[in-house]
Parts: sequence; C-alpha cells; structure tokens
Amino acid sequence: AYGRSKLMSIYFTYELARRLKESGVRGVTVNALHPGFVRTGFWHNTPNGFIKGVMGVLQRFGLTVEKGAETSVYLATSPEVEDVSGKYFEKKKAKPSVKGSYEKDEWARLWTVSAEITGLAVPEMVS
Repeated sequence: AYGRSKLMSIYFTYELARRLKESGVRGVTVNALHPGFVRTGFWHNTPNGFIKGVMGVLQRFGLTVEKGAETSVYLATSPEVEDVSGKYFEKKKAKPSVKGSYEKDEWARLWTVSAEITGLAVPEMVS
C-alpha cells in the first residue's frame, strides 16, 4: 500500500505538470521527489513485530529530518529549477522515476478517479 501510494503521487505530479504545460500556464511548477530514508519515526505506529523491529534498527542509519528536507527546499527555492516541471528528483538532481511511472493512461485515470472520489469537478485549465 505504501509503495502504491508513492507511485500514485508520481502519477498525479506528472499529470498535473502535463495539464499545466498544455494549458499554457506559466510560473507554476510541479515535481515529485524522494527525500531518502529519513529518521521520521514513521514506523512508530506499526504494530509490534518483525517489521517494527527491523525499521527501528534501520532508523538509526537514516537521514536527519533537515537532510531529508534538502531536496524539497531546493525545489521550492532554487533559481536553478524555477522553470523545471514534471520531473522526479533525488538528492537535488532530476532522475528517472520507477519503472511503470511513465504510463500516461494511468496518470489520466488517477486524475479522473481522484475527481470522482472527492466529488470535486476539476475544470479544464485555461491559459
């Protein structure tokens, strides 16, 4: 479920970037990123067991929250990427995202399903 949710975030990012570009909207960028393995305490709510134990040990080797935020801060503030949109970043560098994340039909399907589930009509973008 966790991995699928991350893939859906990438799909949504790519579809929004595509829609913004096609509509001619300028000055708005959208990118996906992987912050790395960050010591956030994310696994504290996992039921006791093997996974929780392993994650507890691995957390010690993770990035600090500050280090994990570097790519997010970079994308939000750096003039180097002010016109970059629809990309996937790791360690402040554009990289290919996972296999299967470039399925444009899946991007559009997620967009449609999201609008249906939320009950929000998403108007076509106009420049």
